[in-house]
Amino acid sequence: MLPQLKILSYTSCFCRTFLLLGFFGSVFVYAKPLNNIASMSVNMEGKEMFKLFARQDYKIWGLDYCANYSRDLNVESEGKKDIDSLKERLKWGGKRPLKELQNYIDKHHKIRSLLSCFAMYDSPNYHNEVERIVKKYCKDCYCENCKK
Repeated sequence: MLPQLKILSYTSCFCRTFLLLGFFGSVFVYAKPLNNIASMSVNMEGKEMFKLFARQDYKIWGLDYCANYSRDLNVESEGKKDIDSLKERLKWGGKRPLKELQNYIDKHHKIRSLLSCFAMYDSPNYHNEVERIVKKYCKDCYCENCKK
C-alpha cells in the first residue's frame, strides 16, 4: 500500500507542475501575437528566474569575482557553464547592481585568497550588502525571509 501512495504523490506533484506550466504557457499565447510567443516565453522565463534567484546569484557572482574562479576555467567545464548561466540571468538586473557589488568587494576585501573570499561570502555584512542591492534594483524580486 505504501509504494502506491508514494507513486500517487509523485504523480500528483508532477501533474500540479505540468498544470502550472500549462497555465503560464496559455498566458503567453493570449498575451502576444503568435510570432512573438517563443521569444516572450524565453524572456519571461529569464526574467522570472532572475527575480527568483537574484539574492543567491549576486552572492555567488561576488564570490566568483572575489576569487576569480571562472576566469581560468575551461569553456566546456560544468563550472564555467554554471557561472555563464548565472551571469546570463544577472543581465536582467542590469550593470549597476554588479558594479555596486564589485565596488563593495574592492573596498572591503583587499585580500583575495580563497579563504578570505569564503569568509566574505559567510559574513553578515556581505549578505546585508547583497540584500540592500537587490532591494534597490529589484523591487519585485522574490524574498522568502522578507517582511511583507
